Amino acid sequence: AHDFNNLLTVILNHAGFIALSLEDDDPRREDVEVVVNMAERAAQLARQLRGFDLRDRRPEVPIDLRAMLTGAQRMLDEVAGGAVEVISRRCAEPATVRVEPTRAEQVLSNLVINAREAMPDGGRVEVAIRVTDVDEAFARQRPPLEPGPHVVLSVSDEGRGIPSEARQRIFEPFFTTKDGGHGVGLATVYAVVTAAGGAIDVSSREGEGTRFDVWWPRVDPPPRSAPPPAPSAAPTEPPRGRSALVIEDHPQIRAATERILTGAGFSVTSAGSGGEALELVEAGLRPEVVVSDVVMPGIRGAALARALREQLGPPLPILFVSGYAERALDEALGPRTDFLPKPYRPSELVERVTQLLARD
Repeated sequence: AHDFNNLLTVILNHAGFIALSLEDDDPRREDVEVVVNMAERAAQLARQLRGFDLRDRRPEVPIDLRAMLTGAQRMLDEVAGGAVEVISRRCAEPATVRVEPTRAEQVLSNLVINAREAMPDGGRVEVAIRVTDVDEAFARQRPPLEPGPHVVLSVSDEGRGIPSEARQRIFEPFFTTKDGGHGVGLATVYAVVTAAGGAIDVSSREGEGTRFDVWWPRVDPPPRSAPPPAPSAAPTEPPRGRSALVIEDHPQIRAATERILTGAGFSVTSAGSGGEALELVEAGLRPEVVVSDVVMPGIRGAALARALREQLGPPLPILFVSGYAERALDEALGPRTDFLPKPYRPSELVERVTQLLARD
């Protein structure tokens, strides 16, 4: 995944460079946008494939699936497309489960995408959340469920249904009944749900539609706390004239990162490794912000951050970028450290560096 995401980073960045050189009404902009969209779809596929690696997770926390559904409504409308209507229904009582939030959203979006693909001519998708009790007999038939209170996330469609001979295999990685399908969406859903102690049922009638029921153990809601103070608005324009050190062992990505930051008004110095970066600092370089890959030959990641801050001071802002998951950093590195996964658009890189510099 690391090498794949590096390649997609180069593609996205250079597509962005081409777009900047074209007038708004230039018909070639449509070609560039196709390249960008396909690269981002490939990146999404890579993220889904990482869903099978259960080590690749941030901490699980209590979240109310009702609030998640409310916050995800616009995203669901977009992934469903104009011909498919997404209707959401929520229970009145808290529907709190313990799961990593982005993985819960991934389950929801993958199920809605699956429903959309079952209705090529359009239709309606219903997403419902309810709370119920699971008895011992029900749980025994659906390991790893255990008896007790559960939250059920249901996604129903009016599509063509799943052939009976395929229903036993739909959660297998790379199994698909769709032309051009990848077979990772439902497999990712299954991996995430079962890792959180849940289970998933599917009921389907050919020509009438399909319903997926995801069962998650219900937990107590977290105690209410006072709302945090509103953050100050982050600047939308990059601080021109600031100095940046780019540390990246991939030559094309290093060159593209230099070009992006230079175009945004930064004074950029680059290094091909952590060791080279430390030599530049020892020779007197004093960058105001660092953009660094995580996995490189020699010193890298958290060790590199500590070494740089020993010489430049702990407030040094550092943005790590990587084709690996954020867990490659091994440890939290403080409030003036951020992480941007590859691949990314040039505008995303500039925005994250600008926000990092604005932090107290």
